[in-house]
Amino acid sequence: MLKIILLGLSGSIDSWALGAAYHAADIRIPWVTKAVVAFISGITSLVAVLLGEGLGHFINPHYIEMAGGLVLIILGARSIWSVFKGQQEKNYDVDASKTIEPFEGVVLGGVLASDSFCAGLSLCRMGTVAYAFPVVAAVLTFLFLLLGDKKLRCGSICHYFAGGALVVIGIIQMLGR
Repeated sequence: MLKIILLGLSGSIDSWALGAAYHAADIRIPWVTKAVVAFISGITSLVAVLLGEGLGHFINPHYIEMAGGLVLIILGARSIWSVFKGQQEKNYDVDASKTIEPFEGVVLGGVLASDSFCAGLSLCRMGTVAYAFPVVAAVLTFLFLLLGDKKLRCGSICHYFAGGALVVIGIIQMLGR
């Protein structure tokens, strides 16, 4: 269960940084949009867990875990590299209304859920406990978006933590626990 919580944290903490960046730019993310983003994250994670479990019937689960670990390492390294290079977050306020509308939240949720998707795919050997991951991912995404509205700033440290956690979890997974 600790692995699920750590994967949920590392896959969701980017939503805190994004929420804080939007808050600093006076762009609102209403409750409904936060719920949409969290729902997308949860559904995407569930699909990944189901896909990982399904692939486990045709492909040796060890290979799926190895591939999942490699993808987690790549995602983590990419996250760390983007912070190091100072790349900015994409603005998902398409209509420039200073509010992220629910339809814009669907795209935002899909982007934020990419880490959670890869993490969910890597849980193919965890059995029924893996189905807790989508709930953890959705709840943490929502909570981190709420935290983004507060004066607390996580800045690039969130990205470094998320990227570093993904790399470490990927390495542990590839080494076979």
